[in-house]
Amino acid sequence: MTPDPITVEPATRLSEVARLMAVKHVRRLPVTAPGSKGRTLLGIVSSHDVWQACSAGYHPLSASGWPAAEDPGVGSIMSPDVRTTSPETPIEDAARLLRKYKIGALPVVRDGVLVGIITESDLLDVLLEMTGCDEPGLRVSFELDHDEDIVRRLLGVCDRHQMRLASMLSFHHAERGDTAQARSIGVARLVGTEDASVVDDIWATCRRVRRITRNDARPGSHLVGPREQPRRPAAGLPSAPGAAASPGRARLP
Repeated sequence: MTPDPITVEPATRLSEVARLMAVKHVRRLPVTAPGSKGRTLLGIVSSHDVWQACSAGYHPLSASGWPAAEDPGVGSIMSPDVRTTSPETPIEDAARLLRKYKIGALPVVRDGVLVGIITESDLLDVLLEMTGCDEPGLRVSFELDHDEDIVRRLLGVCDRHQMRLASMLSFHHAERGDTAQARSIGVARLVGTEDASVVDDIWATCRRVRRITRNDARPGSHLVGPREQPRRPAAGLPSAPGAAASPGRARLP
């Protein structure tokens, strides 16, 4: 979460709210009142609320051009029925609330006092950190078999090559137009100093590998593949000369 977020009070003029949103690059502001223990949450106002309340002929960010008579306090347009969460709520539960109620932010409240806010940007930051994608290493995607202990296999690869399993995620993926045949897909990230044989080891150890990409210090990723086995042209890699695919081995792009 973002601790101690920027807040406004009900009497804060709409023009000032618009200015704060523009200067601070935020789209939502909690509306609070001072209390004995801190700021008490009264509501929340979004950039959409500001646009809706703006008089015809005026731009919300042109605060200096707003007549005082058409510049009400934000308390008149805020949403008073606010979904909130607590500091102890797991991040995935907070994400579920944002999706369920189609909202972009969750104020974080403890003992009736506002202590932070969780936004979509916070969730993206957490996802990047949890997956380890900012660290140099390898991203491996594969189809999951119910009888394969993929975590054990990947940990074995890491042990043999002095790398670290930074994350392992799984989800159901349906091919376009075929939602009834969703497949379980896994995505793992191995970080650390990559030696010359780790990619070949992954292809040899893990079943139904779809692709491997390398994330290095430069922005972006690029595909890598096994040296001994051919790849399909669609994967963007040339086949190794004279190589033959292992029998029974699924090769997906």
